[in-house]
Amino acid sequence: MKRIIIEDFCNARKLALLEEDKLTKLIIEDKFKDGLVGNIYRGRVHKVVKGMDACFVDIGLEEPAYMKIKRGQSTCVGDLILVQISKSAKGDKRVSLTREVSIQGRYMVYIPSNDKISYSNKLTKSQVLDLKAKIEELGVTGDRGLIVRTEAGLASIDDLKDDFNILRDSYERLEESFKSSLSPGLIKRAKGQIETFIGYNLDKDLEAIVYPQDMDVDFNNGAAESLDKLDIRAIVKPIDRSYLGRLVRDKNPATFSNHGVNARLTSYLSNKIRLRNGSYIVIDKTEAMTVIDVNSGRYIGSANYANTVIDVNMGLVDEIARQILMRDLSGIIIVDFIDMKSEKDREDLIRKMNRALGADGKNTKVHGFTRLGLLEISRRRSQDSFESYYYSHESRDYYSANRLVDLVEEEAISHIYHDLIKDDEEKSLVIEMEAGRYKRLMAEKKEVIGQIEDKYGLVIEFRPV
Repeated sequence: MKRIIIEDFCNARKLALLEEDKLTKLIIEDKFKDGLVGNIYRGRVHKVVKGMDACFVDIGLEEPAYMKIKRGQSTCVGDLILVQISKSAKGDKRVSLTREVSIQGRYMVYIPSNDKISYSNKLTKSQVLDLKAKIEELGVTGDRGLIVRTEAGLASIDDLKDDFNILRDSYERLEESFKSSLSPGLIKRAKGQIETFIGYNLDKDLEAIVYPQDMDVDFNNGAAESLDKLDIRAIVKPIDRSYLGRLVRDKNPATFSNHGVNARLTSYLSNKIRLRNGSYIVIDKTEAMTVIDVNSGRYIGSANYANTVIDVNMGLVDEIARQILMRDLSGIIIVDFIDMKSEKDREDLIRKMNRALGADGKNTKVHGFTRLGLLEISRRRSQDSFESYYYSHESRDYYSANRLVDLVEEEAISHIYHDLIKDDEEKSLVIEMEAGRYKRLMAEKKEVIGQIEDKYGLVIEFRPV
């Protein structure tokens, strides 16, 4: 069984997925940072770099975005093209675009630029055969490209037809908007990650969606008008009304603390992760790659050294895969397992790692062991890892400005909801904070502190220590 926990703080809205009581997914929507991935734009080609088979496209942002030119595509300076953001900017790398625009529905992903129909790897063979027959009956084969999602496994032909018609009509409106102007700019904003995730995860295994009761209302009219509201009932109701009974409204807004998410998150915010048997891994991120070092630690295991090595290495595969997926590690990932001499043992480990990372599909590839005995993995990135929310850019400091301001709101909630402030007392809150962290908080999140004060009716005083 699985539960979705949503927390809605002034600085960010977060979603956590707990499966069998384990944290397996975390989504953070920073309310002061526009999420661009999935947005569709009218772009004008700004510059073509033939030697790189690439171009730069003006889509109305501060800098032109980067796009690879695929074989057979004709691209000239000044061309107006319909594009979609595939990767957000990271460091010196610009926003990346694709001309293969896709629109996601409940059961399908609609890709008008090709005519291929593919099926989710999670569908069984019998489900794929059944769905192929239904898609053929719809008469859409060869019309436009489709990816048939896992959720389609239990869909009726009418469900599929409705979904396809909605997607096709949506794309036709896109084309009309594209042709209506010659200026680069946004045509269609993508749904937020949280809204999309909820829509895709309404299934029989979902036990509950827990969210703060105040999420759709303002405290003392203090919420920022510019922040979009998330109406959980409005997301769930059109998909399946029966799931309305699984919505749980929590009176206390600190839902991550209340439901154990913050405690589970700790292991994903540390460099060193220990297992109960005493073995551990250390994760170090560099500019070029991520290195994961495997250590036996206090693990004694078998009297036979070779068997102990196998036990440690194999026992850490699932944890390493979980860390890669949860942290959304990308690029080149090197895992330094304890050296194994047997080629068969290495092959067994590779198979287990492939199974553990299997849910990530085409995003991740296990390349095998290098000559130095290091396991090489590559993974595509579509957005920043959630670590960038919790860590400062200057150093691997847990208390980034984002984390600090969340802690301030948690402290405010604790005072309000745990009756630490009496009715006849002035509603003030004094928070002691190390001077360097206080400066960082005020430099980056002073506006959010004001929103927290308004939201909870408090006056917050900081005492640097």
